[in-house]
Amino acid sequence: MAALSGSFADLAKLGGRFRRIASGELLEEASRRLAAEAMTQLQLGFRKSRDPYGQAWKPLARRHGKPLLDTGRLRNSFTSVVTPTGFRIGTNVRYASYHQHGTKGRTKGSTRFQAVSKRGRFIAHGSKAASRGRSVRVRALNFRAGGGRIPQRMMLPEGKLGPIWARAFQRAARATVRKFK
Repeated sequence: MAALSGSFADLAKLGGRFRRIASGELLEEASRRLAAEAMTQLQLGFRKSRDPYGQAWKPLARRHGKPLLDTGRLRNSFTSVVTPTGFRIGTNVRYASYHQHGTKGRTKGSTRFQAVSKRGRFIAHGSKAASRGRSVRVRALNFRAGGGRIPQRMMLPEGKLGPIWARAFQRAARATVRKFK
C-alpha cells in the first residue's frame, strides 16, 4: 500500500503562499518592481544616450555634449504610477513627444529668430539673459531642406520591449517570484 507523508506545517505554508498570490499581493509587488526597473532603464538610456533597443541617439547638431541633457528637465520629469493591474510611466513635459517620435521640420523658407548663448545653448524669449545684448547673440535659424528637424531619440519602448528592457524586466519578475517562494 502506498503511503503519503508530509508535514501539516509545510501544507499551511503552501496555503499561505496561495492566499498571498490570490489576494493580488504578487501582482502588486511585480508591478512595483517593474515600474522601478523601467525608471532605471529610462535613466540609463539618458545616461548612455541610447534608445530602449540599444541604438545610439543621433548626436547634437548645434552644440557639444549629450542629447537631451542640457538642463535635465526632460530626464527628471518622468514619473511612474503603479496601478492595480500594472504601471504607467509618463511626463508632463510637452516637448517629450517631439523627441520620442522626431519631427520633419518646418516648411521650406520659414525662419525663426532664437536667442543663443555664447556656448550655443538656446535661451528662452523674455528671459533676463535674452534681453542682455552682450552675452547673447540672436541666431536666425532657417528651416530648409530638412533643417530644423528633430531626430527621433526614443526614450520609452513602443510595441516590443527590446532586448535591454526585456532582460531587465525578466530579472525583476524572477526576483518577485523568488520572494513568494
